Amino acid sequence: MIFIRALLLSQLLLFEKIFHGIFYLLSTKELYNYASSSLFAYHSRVSLPCLRKPCWQKHLTMGTNKLIHGSVSTEQVSVLKKWFKQYVNSFQDREIEIQKNLNIKISHTERVCTEILYLGRQLHFDANALRLAEIIALLHDIGRFEQYSIYKTFKDSESKDHALLGLNVIKNNKLLDDLDEIPRSIIINAIKYHNRISIPPTEKDPHLLFEKLIRDADKLDIWKVVLDYYYRSGSEKNTAIELNYPDTPGVSELVMDDLSHQRIVHIKHVNNLNDFKLLQMAWIYDINFEESKKQIKERNYLKKIRAVLPISKEIDTVYNKMLSCLDI
Repeated sequence: MIFIRALLLSQLLLFEKIFHGIFYLLSTKELYNYASSSLFAYHSRVSLPCLRKPCWQKHLTMGTNKLIHGSVSTEQVSVLKKWFKQYVNSFQDREIEIQKNLNIKISHTERVCTEILYLGRQLHFDANALRLAEIIALLHDIGRFEQYSIYKTFKDSESKDHALLGLNVIKNNKLLDDLDEIPRSIIINAIKYHNRISIPPTEKDPHLLFEKLIRDADKLDIWKVVLDYYYRSGSEKNTAIELNYPDTPGVSELVMDDLSHQRIVHIKHVNNLNDFKLLQMAWIYDINFEESKKQIKERNYLKKIRAVLPISKEIDTVYNKMLSCLDI
């Protein structure tokens, strides 16, 4: 009897050690980094469930503030805001349609700044990290103005990658020369990867955190822009928002294949406006923070895009899979 009690006690102690080991693992960012590695990355084209980021997400974001070696001052942010206004005003155009589309990007940038600051506060960023995030949002689409001025389109495949155009603008105007090395590299990488289909698996924190943050903030406002357009009064078309896709019936098989496997729709698979709307809905598979998902759910973004798509059981099936990502 004593032997049995001793055996049970030893097993309980072993279980306690295992439990504490698992708890420690879940409390560190290593597991989060592993879940974000190439094994789970979207570019691998592996079918994914909607990954959730519970306890370790807050731990990671709160700790990232301490990883930013170098400060960003309020004055540096103010100088860049002043430069931004002067720069975009230099693209003033007498043609109403061109100016209207440039104004869309100016307003978009302002709202993305608001979105990223909101998300940053929800993630408990300190003042320095918030200033860094705001600069990223301010400059993330700075290449759009040169792009549209030259090519009269926002479609990268028919012009040039607007992120790379933006980095050239930043370099040529020496906008980040006064910043410390780490904040400067965080800004550059965040802008460079904000429009990619996925973030390279080689990226690490603190860079990775800000890269994910701008991708979420950007999408939150792009959904607003396209929905304002889809629900506009009148039938006036804006090919800059539609990226010149024809408004024809049907949906591409390749787009539906992407969606059935719960992955980002590749832009090369998009053939018409319906495909483009589904691509926008599929961004839900690239949302990184629970607060972003809460905003998507509260604003009914997916439901509103679904309402402007054709009646289809096939579309309903992939739509319901997307909605499951908002079960937070």
